[in-house]
Amino acid sequence: MTSTEAEVSRPSRRWLSDLAAGAFHPSLPALLGALLVAVVLFLCCVALLTQDLLAGAGCGYFMADWKDDYAYLTCTVLQAARIESPEPAIALIGASALRESIAGAEYLAGLMTEELGQNFRVLPLTAAGLTHWEASAIADRIAGRVQGVVVLEVSPGKMALPQGFFEDLVRQPRLALDAGAFDEEAHRAGIALPRRTGNFFLDHHGFFSARPWAVLNLVKGPVVPDLHQARTWRVLSEDEWAMAEASLRQRIGGYAENGPRNFEVMGRTIACLREAGGIQVVLLESVRNPRADRIMRDSPECREALTMYEKDVRAHAETWGVPYLDMTAEAELAPGEFIDTSHIWDTDAAKRYTHVLAAHLTALIKNPHTGKEG
Repeated sequence: MTSTEAEVSRPSRRWLSDLAAGAFHPSLPALLGALLVAVVLFLCCVALLTQDLLAGAGCGYFMADWKDDYAYLTCTVLQAARIESPEPAIALIGASALRESIAGAEYLAGLMTEELGQNFRVLPLTAAGLTHWEASAIADRIAGRVQGVVVLEVSPGKMALPQGFFEDLVRQPRLALDAGAFDEEAHRAGIALPRRTGNFFLDHHGFFSARPWAVLNLVKGPVVPDLHQARTWRVLSEDEWAMAEASLRQRIGGYAENGPRNFEVMGRTIACLREAGGIQVVLLESVRNPRADRIMRDSPECREALTMYEKDVRAHAETWGVPYLDMTAEAELAPGEFIDTSHIWDTDAAKRYTHVLAAHLTALIKNPHTGKEG
């Protein structure tokens, strides 16, 4: 290198070293600037992230990815609670097994319109592992805003959930919903509610902090949700089936202890919907892979719990005067049409199931005083 070249390179090196020093060595002005930016962003969140924003904007703007069904569900519920539509609705409240069983909201709506000669909107209010406690919050928010039929999914696994699971949901909610019914259930269970400020962002900061990268959706555009996620999953191996079987047996084993208390929660949810008026409630048994059902019934303990559950759920439906539908056999669902213990992946199977559900709902709407079970 010549002396001239060396002299030219020294300023650039000095500039780079000064830049590195400024970037990595703290200074009071830099600290104050960072704090100011953080405070401005925080105040923007407090002022702008409201229920109205989530209800008015597209759900995809608040989803971490296409599988983020709790963000999708939160926004969909808030939208349904905000807009009072004259169209009758079919609201489907349940877990991912229900989500994967329906061939699509538009498909079900089309079947209902074809049979009854009027337009229907279908609200798929589903998310993976959705509990009956969270269902009570959803029902509370849509009661009085939705007219039509509300389908509540039930299952032995859901009715066997222990109260400790509810305590976790109160401490770390998966839905950003303010619902008196949910709070009342917590009071009944003796669970202390988190302190509330009255500000939507502050009261649900955990919901937003779990999705920090969702802010990039403002630049990339909204995420497109997928309500048929099972089609992207792989089939369980035999080892995974064995683990799933053990998990099923363990969960069902808690039914005798927890079932009565959980059915009481379900009863209060039905009452909440009825008191609002204009809603017919249906209890829908969650689909179950016939292979999984056979495995559970091979265990004496599980068979006893299932027998008890089946008796209780029918008695519960009779007590509340609501239809109870168990359609796995009627839809002729086969083991090969499931991806695992409870999720349908076959498109034709989902269409058959949706047709059967539409037929039952059509009969109910035409004559709400017909049979209570199907």
